[in-house]
Amino acid sequence: MKRYCILILLTAFSVLSFTGKPIHSQVQRQTTFPKFKVHVDIHCEDKNTKASIESHIKRELRSLQDVQIEAGSKDAGYGLMIIALEGKYEQTGQKSGSMSIAYMFLQKFRMRMYKGLITNAGWEVLKSFENELYFPPILGVGNYNTDTIYKVGKDIVVRFDTQILEPIRKINSQFSN
Repeated sequence: MKRYCILILLTAFSVLSFTGKPIHSQVQRQTTFPKFKVHVDIHCEDKNTKASIESHIKRELRSLQDVQIEAGSKDAGYGLMIIALEGKYEQTGQKSGSMSIAYMFLQKFRMRMYKGLITNAGWEVLKSFENELYFPPILGVGNYNTDTIYKVGKDIVVRFDTQILEPIRKINSQFSN
């Protein structure tokens, strides 16, 4: 009887090892991290241009699976601020077909990560500023033709993703393995 039990156990282990199914000790712990909450704020004189830029930016952000667009900046941990200025001819005031874009990427300072490094008195002072402290922003500018306004969203979101979100994803992946 004892031999049959050992034979059955050996058979079961060998079958499991050949099926490619992970054995309990080989299963890696998978941690899911919350989505990046991003607030988008766009300023532009022309309402149609503003709506178009906002549509393209938000579409590109939604294509990132781990981003959630927030309506207000209070709940968002990240901000994407854009100022768009359409070029106009000085003599006639007509639009020139070009646009200058200035953008800023913001990331809130999360004090929870530093709680053990700050004294209790210092912690109470910093806690009162929690929704107002940001890491130094990343600034950028670009010139676009108004006919290719769709490129604005793609260019800016690619920079936001690579300069802000990707480094955080790498850190998170180290903790999940």
